Amino acid sequence: MRQWLLDNNIIGENSQPIGLGYRIPTQGSSSTFAFTVMDVLPETYADTIVVPDGFTAMTGSDFDVDKLYIAMYDFENGKKVEYDDSKPIMEWTREQLTNKMLEYQMMCISDTNNMAETKASIDTLTSFLKNDVLPLVQPASLVEARPGYELLPSFQLSRKIEYTSGKAGIAPFALNSTNHALTQFAHLCMEYANGNPYNLGQLDAIKGQDGFRVLDWLSAMINAHVDVAKDPYIIALNVN
Repeated sequence: MRQWLLDNNIIGENSQPIGLGYRIPTQGSSSTFAFTVMDVLPETYADTIVVPDGFTAMTGSDFDVDKLYIAMYDFENGKKVEYDDSKPIMEWTREQLTNKMLEYQMMCISDTNNMAETKASIDTLTSFLKNDVLPLVQPASLVEARPGYELLPSFQLSRKIEYTSGKAGIAPFALNSTNHALTQFAHLCMEYANGNPYNLGQLDAIKGQDGFRVLDWLSAMINAHVDVAKDPYIIALNVN
């Protein structure tokens, strides 16, 4: 199998991207990537893969059972199924449509103009949130916990509320991230009455008034809700 892949230029240094990987929840362009296969591990490694340095930070994975999904080109007899632009798209096969769609997606995330969004870590504002904002609302001094405090009904109830309310925030912010990207794509705007007296920004803005990207803030909110089981700081920030 390895030799067959090499012979058909599917793996190796000169191979072209053969698929698209994406993490769920997808928090930004850096949660997706186009990939090439450099080599194949022996069968004894089962379904193990080796990823490049910096991959974990780039995609926002943190070893808490994150899943990585793969969408690959359709191949036939070792060759990628090609499409014919001269024919109406309604006459294309499912394999041709899939490959065309993947080509467009890989073109976007591989474009050097999008390098800042596709290669940068999604945790930039997460660190800002935890290191700079959180200390402003947390107590300045800590007290020693009473023995057996974790057995109290009040403690268990508060933990239950933290975990259930925290996990419930993942889907809304994930949808907000997707919807904001669609808003930017459509350039959806508001016409403010009376000259916009509150100086509100446009719905399709890339950056907010603080100079940070809106999508980066939405990504930080997703991170905070995903991590609620190990660090419920989103509850301390009263984001609900």
